[in-house]
Parts: sequence; structure tokens; C-alpha cells
Amino acid sequence: MEAKSNNSNWCTKEIDEVFKILLTDINGLSQIEAQQRLKKYGLNQLVEKNKISVFQIFLRQFRNFMIYILLFAGVISYFVGERIEFIVISVIVFFIAALGFVQEFRAEKAMEALKHLTSKKAKVIREGKEIEISAFEVVPGDILFLEEGDHIPADARLVETNDFQVDESSLSGESIPIYKLAKTLSKDVALTDKKNMVFTGTFVTKGNAKAVVVETGMNTEIGHIAKLIQDIKHDKSPLQEKFDRLSKKIGIFVIMLCAIMFVIGYLQKKPIFALLITIAAVAVSGIPESLPAVVTVTLANGIKKMAKDNAVVKKMYAVETLGCTSVICTDKTGTLTKNEMSIEVIYANDKLFEVTGRGYIPVGRLIHNNKVVDPKRSKEVSTLINIGVLCNNASLSEEDGKWTLNGDPTEGSLIVLGHKTGFIKHSIEKKYPKLKEFPFDSMRKCMSTIHKHDNAQVAYVKGAPEVIIEQCKFIMQNGKVKKLSDSEKKQLIRTSHMLADRALRILALSYKPIKGTKYYRQQDIERDLVFVGIVGMRDPLREGVKEAIALCEKAGIKVVMITGDHEITARTVAKEIGIYKEHHHILTGNELNKLSEYRFSHLVEHVTVYARVSPEHKIRIVKALQEKGHVVAMTGDGVNDAPALKKADIGIAMGIGGTDVAKESADMILLDDHFATIVDAVKHGRTIFENIKKFVYYLLTGNLSEVILIFVSLVLGMNLPLTGLMILFVNLVTSELPALGLSTEPAFDSIMEQKPRDKKEFILDDYLMLKIAQLIPLIVLGTVTLFTWELAFKHQTLEKARTVALATIIFFELFHVFNAKAFKRSIFDSKPFANSSLNVTFLLSAFLTLIVIYTSIGEKVFHTIALTIPEICTVLLMASSLLVYVEIQETIIQTEIKEWESSTL
Repeated sequence: MEAKSNNSNWCTKEIDEVFKILLTDINGLSQIEAQQRLKKYGLNQLVEKNKISVFQIFLRQFRNFMIYILLFAGVISYFVGERIEFIVISVIVFFIAALGFVQEFRAEKAMEALKHLTSKKAKVIREGKEIEISAFEVVPGDILFLEEGDHIPADARLVETNDFQVDESSLSGESIPIYKLAKTLSKDVALTDKKNMVFTGTFVTKGNAKAVVVETGMNTEIGHIAKLIQDIKHDKSPLQEKFDRLSKKIGIFVIMLCAIMFVIGYLQKKPIFALLITIAAVAVSGIPESLPAVVTVTLANGIKKMAKDNAVVKKMYAVETLGCTSVICTDKTGTLTKNEMSIEVIYANDKLFEVTGRGYIPVGRLIHNNKVVDPKRSKEVSTLINIGVLCNNASLSEEDGKWTLNGDPTEGSLIVLGHKTGFIKHSIEKKYPKLKEFPFDSMRKCMSTIHKHDNAQVAYVKGAPEVIIEQCKFIMQNGKVKKLSDSEKKQLIRTSHMLADRALRILALSYKPIKGTKYYRQQDIERDLVFVGIVGMRDPLREGVKEAIALCEKAGIKVVMITGDHEITARTVAKEIGIYKEHHHILTGNELNKLSEYRFSHLVEHVTVYARVSPEHKIRIVKALQEKGHVVAMTGDGVNDAPALKKADIGIAMGIGGTDVAKESADMILLDDHFATIVDAVKHGRTIFENIKKFVYYLLTGNLSEVILIFVSLVLGMNLPLTGLMILFVNLVTSELPALGLSTEPAFDSIMEQKPRDKKEFILDDYLMLKIAQLIPLIVLGTVTLFTWELAFKHQTLEKARTVALATIIFFELFHVFNAKAFKRSIFDSKPFANSSLNVTFLLSAFLTLIVIYTSIGEKVFHTIALTIPEICTVLLMASSLLVYVEIQETIIQTEIKEWESSTL
């Protein structure tokens, strides 16, 4: 008979059946059997699929059309002797490849982070003896001995427990330790509800236990998540796709021109060497080789600004992806809310008391009928608070004026309530010391403690209202204890439902006097109780969340709340903050399981709240939204969120409560875990894309004008107006600097009032392409006119004419930077001199141009001749005509738009 692993529903099997399946017992495996199973199942570790080497990652960066074109231009430049151009192009190619390499290399770290969650040592029982072995050598059938502080090395079924708690935040993202029991479950349940199971990568916070290993390595829950991550294909970001299309169009256009020029030159019997120099100059001019570098600078500046606003971007291109986000899928706890439970309502003696103060700062009062109430004057209220403080394992501490909670946030809210009302835990515990505790578990849905009370004993019990009320036989009212009738029980249940409908987490509190001094069994302690009251607590919303969600709605961004909470809580919170409205739908994980892909695809657009979901659900939701054409941002903090974070267009991890795996899988990390930070990042992303369009508009107009200028000159049989070095100067010095200035443009006022862009939208829309097509002839004609005027009419030397042409095309481009800044608006509406960076780069470009023209070094290197004042004035007048032309055109267009809008009202 052979041991079987990878069996489902371990939580529903009796321990004897588990032992039988795994061919083991409480004394563990023999060393020989353990070695045989190690050979069969392999090491207890995660295995990466299709892992590629660092060198392969680097080589993949050269599979890019823009890279191919740049390499072509570089090779031509090298063989025709233009070494400076070759060096510059080579540096840019290497920079682009290095940037892509760093991004991809970081993405591969997600698997490494998963590995770090596994423990290095494990205590097992073999042949009846406890020994310590490497965690990698743990096999199915091993008996683990787990105690406080241990990391759990494999998925295992609990055999024995002793007040045993496990922190499963690495899987669930929830920081509250889970009480575990060895009791067999009646049916299979969600991962977080498998109280008789422990999982790889989690750790013990309290007590001890024995457990039999059922799964190791890639068959564990973390291994399953690793498979999900590995199977996800990485699509290019919208920005990468747009640049691919743009570079291909530019490249094809330049290649066609080069081919035509080569044929023309060959037919004109021009020297091949001179012809190749010309073609190289056209290639260098036509390809905006600085474009990726300027894009990188723009993105880097955006990343710096976002980091100051608590959003750290790991992958540079994710900035723009976030900018075209149309759906944000967000967790509730800690992102929309503070993850700080605060008691807001107390129900006792048939009265509702409001509790002021929020968070862990113990300052607040009790209010009833708009009057402050002293809790010590109400026996019911004081007893309730006393129960909440004593039946409790949390603690509150202060350091340097900052209050910190240690323990469960729900229990912490009761401790804070005690501090607010003068019931300090350590003082009360001295008076009523704890004798026994029956920890909370999901089966009983309550917790009880037994305390010494004068010369007697008393049991304090808190838990789910429906459970506590059912077990109550008496009620405290008007300072006395009386029998609880069935009608009163029903009224208490209705009251608890009323509080739950307010999105409050509710707890009922009760007690029971114990006669004698012996300890009673748990089932005896938790019955025939005295009902005292109910507390209602809430995880308060973060400041600015409602406004951020309203801004998302204004910006055309759908916000979807994906939570593990129950449906009623999720609906109420979502409705309060504006995510859920009457025409929207809510889906639970179970309901989602029952939906076909076809049905879900028709429903997904109308769902704004998902409750009780699993990692697979999150991936399915993201995928369905993406298939509808949405760019999806997804938040997450636990290991279970990693696949969805990686599948989303932009994965957002929590910086405070997030696990390492979530952070490695994400594109962006929120340092403050605040939803409003995401919205700010969206604004940054939109601004960055607009700035990219501005400098692309600027660069292409100038670069293509240089290409057409050389092409026209060659076709007409003219001398070239610019030398290769002049072209290089215009491209890498004069064009670049203003483009960098444009990259720092601030957001215009209405940027968050626009709908999200289609991720397929081209960088240059038809309008800007038409404007470029209009402006190029003006620049070429103006430059050729002055160049020809100097040669034909003024009979100047070729060097003088080229100097005039150089100055003309440079100032054409410098004036055009203000057209690009305005970007479909009037120059005067765009505050032309408000961007100090642009002003500096404009002046620096103009200064460098004057150095080239008026210094001896410039004259020697570029073969220029100093221009007279009339000549430079003529150049400036000609170049400024472009500015005047565009301004007149924009004024006419804006006037027509306003008239059309007025006529449609």
C-alpha cells in the first residue's frame, strides 16, 4: 500500500482516516520511510517554471522595433565615419535595454519572495521522538510539533491543540490571529475558515499543537498561488504598445525616404560615400532617438512626485498605465477604512448610548438623549464595560504620546472603551484575576473567561449576539436580574439586526455567577447566562475616501470593492462611501462560483461590490473586466492577492500591512495604504501622458522637418542646408532641452474631469498629426527660403547660408515649444512662462545656439559664420511666424467650439 498526498478536503476527514491515507500515526514516520517519501515527493520547496537566466532577460530587451532602427542608424554612422553619432546612438540603445532589464528582473522577484516565506527548520516526530530537521526535508505523513513563534513549514491537519493560535496574515492579509482546533469539520469551507488546518508560510502566535503534514512544496496553498503567478502572461503596458506603433510608423517612413534618396542619388550618379552620409543624416534626423530618454525622464519625474505623495512605483511604465485606469478594484479594510475598530454604540437596559471618540486614543464620552452619561451610575453599562475589559486578551500602551494596540482590533475597541470610561484593564485584573479562559472559536462563536470575584467566581462571556442571546436565561434591567422571556429574546435579536444594518460589527456581553470553587466544563459555563448588553463597533472610514471616490466618478473611473466581509457589511460601507448605488449589483464568492463565464461577462459591468471572495475569484474579476476593455488597477496585501496583482494592469500593494510577496508582485506600493493616494496617482499618470504627447508633438515636428528639409534639398539638387554635425546639434542639444522642460508641465485644471482614455488610443491623435503635417511645410519652406536668399540673392558663402538655415530651424523649434505647451489651447490660456524648467531650457538652448554661431570654437567645429543683427532679426521674424499661425488657428477653433456648444444648449 502506498501513501497518498494531494488529497482534497483534509479538513472534513477524521484524524484516523487522515493517518490511514498517509500511512502514518501519532508517533510519526521512520527515518527510512521519510527518506523514501522525500525521493518520491521531492524537496519541500517552491519550483519555478520556465525560469530564464539574467543574460536571457537582457537579450530580450533588444527585441524592439525602435532598437532595430537605432542600431541601423548607428551602423550606418559608424561605417561612414560619423563616430560621434555612433557613440550617442549606442549609449541610448544600451540605456533603453538596461531600463527594460531592470524592470523585468524586478518582476521575477515575486517567486523569490514566496520562497522567503518558507521556514528553514522544522520540529517533527519520527519514530516517537521529537527531532529538528531542515524544512526542505519535511514530507507528507510527518508529524509536526508546533509552538509559539514557529513558522509552519508545510500544509498540515491538526491532531492536537492547546490554546493554539496562528497568524495567517501572509495568506489572508488579516492581521488577527486565528484560533485553531483539531475538531473535524462537517463540510469543506473557505481557506480562512479551515480551523483544523495550518498552512505553509504562516506562524504560531500562541499555544502549541501537533499536526500531520498533508501537502508539501508546490502542492501547498502557497505552491498553488505560485503556479497561478507563473501561469499569468504579461501583456505590454499601453504606453509600450503605443511606442511600438509609433516607432514602427516612423521607422517605415524613414526607411522609405532613405530608399528613395538612395535611388535618386544613384541615378544622379552622386558618390556612394557622400550618398551614404546623407542617408545616415536623414536616419539620425528622422528617428527621434531621444524620445525614449525623454519619456524615461518624464516618468522618473512623475515617480519622484508620486513617492512624495506616498505612492512608490516599482515599474516605470506602470505610471502611464495607471493614468488610463478605468476601474479600481480595492480592498475595504485598511484602504477605505483605517483598520482601527471603535465602539460607537452601547445597548444596555433597553437604551442606546452613543460613544464619542474614534481610533485608539482613549478619549471619549457616553451620550444618551444628547446628555453625557456617567457609566458608573448605570449598573448595566458598568457591568458591560467590565465584562468587555476582562474577557479580553488585547492591551493598550502609550509611548511618546502615541497609543498602540496589541492584539485583536475587536478586543482592542473594548479596551479603549474601558479607558474612556475609567475601567483600566490592569487595575481591574488585580481586583478580578483571571482563573480560566475558553478561547474564541468559530464553532461556538464566543469566548469566556472565569474570574475570582470576592470570595466567589464569575464567568464573563462575549460573542455573536444570536449565540449569546440564545444561551441567556436572565437579563439585567434597572439594576436587577430577572428572567428573560422569549419575546424579550426576539426583541434583542431585532435590536442586534438593527445595529448590524448600520454596518456595525456587534458583540453581545453576558455573565454567569459560579457557585463553589471548582472549574466547570465549557458547555456548562456558556449556558443559563445573564444578558447585559450589546456593543456596536465600526472600522472608521479614512479621511478623504468619500471625496476620492466622488472624484473617481467625475473622472469616469469605476470603483469596485472586493472584500472578505459579509454581504450586509460590504453593502452598507459601499453605500456610505458612494461605491454602491441602487442600480448596482453585489456578488458573493459563492454566487460567482455559480455563474458561467458568459453570464458573468454580461453582469460584471454592473457589479461594484464583491463579498467573501478568494484569490481565484479576484483573478476572474480582473480578467472579466479586462475582456471588456478596461484598464484595471487592483489593490492587495496578502500572499493570496499576488496572482490578481500580477494579472491586473496595475497591481497596487499596501506598504504598511502588505506582505513581501504582494509588494514584489505589485507595480506600485502605497506607503500610507490610503485609497486617496491611488486617485492622486491616477492624476499623476494622466498628467504624464499629456506631457508625453506634448513633447512627442514637439520633437516629431522638429525632427521630421529636418528630414524633409534634407530630402527636398536632395531632390531639388541643392546643397544641403545643414551638415551632419549641425543636424546632430539640433537633435541632441536644441530639441532635447525644451522637450525635457515640457516633461515637467503641471496638470491642467480639468484633467480629472475627463473620461479615461482608451488604452488603444494612439499617442498622436488625428488632430495633432494634422497639425504636424501643416507645420512641417512652414518650417521647411521658411528655412529653404532664407537659405536660398543668402546664396542666390545675397551671394553669400555656403557656410553663411548654412548658418542662417541652422539658426532658422532652431528658432522655429524653440518657438514651437510654446505651441506644444498650450496643447490645443491658446498660448495665453496656458500661462506660457509659468513653467520655470521650460523657461530655463528654452534660454539654455538659445544660449548654446549663440555660442555655436558667435564663438571661435563654434565656428571652427560647425563651420558657422557670425550673423549680423539684421540677419538674426530676419531669422527671428521668420521663426515666430509659426507661433502666430498656430495661435490664430487655435483661436478660430476654440471660438467655433464655443459657438457649437452654445447652439446645442
